Amino acid sequence: MLTQELVTRSSAGYVRALRNQARQYLKLPPLSEGTVEDDVLQLNFEVGRLTPEQVQSLPRLEEKKPFSFVDQSETAPLRGLSNLISLLVKRGFKTDDLSTIYCENCDLRRAALDGMKFDKGYFRGANFSFASLHGASFDGADLRDATFYGANLTQARLRIFKDQFGLSNNAHVDLGRISWDTVAQLPKLDCADIRGADFAGRPLVWVQIDYENGKFDQKETDRHVYVWVPALSRATIDKSTNFTPVTFAWSVGISAANTKVDEELFDVSLPVTESLSHSQTELRGTDGESPKVRFAFVRAATKWKTRDSPKWIDQAIASSLVDIKRGNSIEDIDVAADNNVFVSRSSNNKSCNTSEAPDEEQGIDWIANRGKYPQ
Repeated sequence: MLTQELVTRSSAGYVRALRNQARQYLKLPPLSEGTVEDDVLQLNFEVGRLTPEQVQSLPRLEEKKPFSFVDQSETAPLRGLSNLISLLVKRGFKTDDLSTIYCENCDLRRAALDGMKFDKGYFRGANFSFASLHGASFDGADLRDATFYGANLTQARLRIFKDQFGLSNNAHVDLGRISWDTVAQLPKLDCADIRGADFAGRPLVWVQIDYENGKFDQKETDRHVYVWVPALSRATIDKSTNFTPVTFAWSVGISAANTKVDEELFDVSLPVTESLSHSQTELRGTDGESPKVRFAFVRAATKWKTRDSPKWIDQAIASSLVDIKRGNSIEDIDVAADNNVFVSRSSNNKSCNTSEAPDEEQGIDWIANRGKYPQ
């Protein structure tokens, strides 16, 4: 409960900080410290009145951790808890339930944690390298940047359910609750044994489509697509590894000068889903990219198919899903890639290190391609 209360207060603090900056540009009085006027729709209205240059200067949530907008004295117990959990586990502490626990950057390397419950816990940046996690449960847990290098995740559950993405079902809202670093929820699974593991619904593919070189004022210009996935080429996978339904984080840059075409690209490029009612929201872009970004979490249907996606997007996605296809996952994703597709494998086909996770190990692969829309 303490963690949830702090996240709520920190989110409200961020929205208040963002609104105050926008109101300063608009020559409106600042909100008082104790105000409850942190309505996101009102925030969007105020941000919509700013110039692109003013929008770019607004504070970015992705540069902050979830508790950055509460007093640090209140988060001290959480940081202490992370250190305590790491110490207790190293000294042989036994428990079978760490659900909803706060354990950011916990060091749980080589820990014996078979059958442990970590459901709905906060494990951002935690290190589970070489840990034994057979039959462990991470359902609904925040695992962004968590490292499972060389870990035994056989029969583990790492599922995400529909109500756990934190997105509103309404479009064009929610600038304060989701950001680029929230998008990148990908855990690092390089060299892990994930036979029998269940990743149902957990986002494992992030498709990022935007303009090249920030030239978002042109009507027809090159766009690029980056597809980010956990490095799985050295992971131990078989058909008992479940990735179905595969969930995509999907983002398309929306320019002020070319909004209609960009919105169309977002709609046609999405995969066909079993239900078209996916949550989506709108983000503020970053330097060199579109000033706005349409974002959604979408679950692909069993048969892979986009609505009417350009081939340069399909080629990059198909190249990124090679390792996911080794498990139980989506079908019909064999799209021939041309020489323009660039694939970056963080492992570089090296042998897995059986003694220590390399410091330089990134754990995330990315695939890039570029093309025009409309073609």
